[in-house]
Amino acid sequence: MKKIIALTMMVCMLLGTAALVRADGGGSWAVVSNPNPADRLNLRTEPSSSATSLGKYYNGVTVTLLSGNGEIGWYRVSIGPLEGYMDASYLEVGVMPGAVASAMPTVTISNSGGSGANLRAGQSEKSKSLGLYANGTQVTVLGVAENWLHVITADGGEGFIRSDLATPRLTFAKDDTGNAGGAKTAVVVNPDPQDRLNLRTAASGNATTLCKYYSGVTVTLLSDEENGWYKVRVGSLDGYMKASFLDVGGGADITAAVCATPAVTVKAAGTRLYEKMNRNSDRLATLSKGEALTVLGVSTDYLHVRTQDGKTGFVLCANVTPEIPFDLGK
Repeated sequence: MKKIIALTMMVCMLLGTAALVRADGGGSWAVVSNPNPADRLNLRTEPSSSATSLGKYYNGVTVTLLSGNGEIGWYRVSIGPLEGYMDASYLEVGVMPGAVASAMPTVTISNSGGSGANLRAGQSEKSKSLGLYANGTQVTVLGVAENWLHVITADGGEGFIRSDLATPRLTFAKDDTGNAGGAKTAVVVNPDPQDRLNLRTAASGNATTLCKYYSGVTVTLLSDEENGWYKVRVGSLDGYMKASFLDVGGGADITAAVCATPAVTVKAAGTRLYEKMNRNSDRLATLSKGEALTVLGVSTDYLHVRTQDGKTGFVLCANVTPEIPFDLGK
């Protein structure tokens, strides 16, 4: 508890200092203030509620005002390295940091397939690493993007970590202030974590299974629900999943207890990570002996996996250990 309190105080100091420096330099700032603290405010690519969201930010986050005013309904703002537009209705302009009660949550780095998470300068695995933070490290979340968290660390670092490497799991697609923009996502949630959800070729329980996915795996929704099914995409695979086993819109944050993705180890150097479940598909990486992989799903001959550096693809079941059977669970 003492660590959490100390971290919260440090975040407030960091945000407050940043705002005052900008003010002294002639700039201006505002603080995110949603009427419902559970909501988050979109940072959009254009001044429109239908524009793509770069991230959704919590109450108490300080943003720099670059242009615009409340009369036109939008401000062009910056938050760290990101620039975009925010709805003026949900910004308190000129107030001191702390005037709006913070709703920024704290998460803990938890990488089941590695020793921690890289803090990146941008929302990309190719962005510069600002440091590797060990499992168990707590960070404060400013905002949530698709697959990324915009965070501040206890030592003053600011950047992005992958959302799947932190618990509790914070989802981007939760219905909140404005339109999410871009693709909608859902998370696999099986009542029994040992079960796996079928990705099928058609919207029927009798259709062929392409792959079976573990709780905690994020999928992209390609359609609205119809007759209890969603058309979805997982990596390079398109198919259908039963709606009753998907958490759509992030109604509940996905905790570590829900995530059931197991880890496997590569048996031999030179093992290939394929783009598709086909040996003739593009090679995404050549894996090393002993390399740890997180298993997202299981097919008859392949595993859908994620590497420690964030690449997602397929490896032959025979090339990893332990063996994970296909015909188990849902």
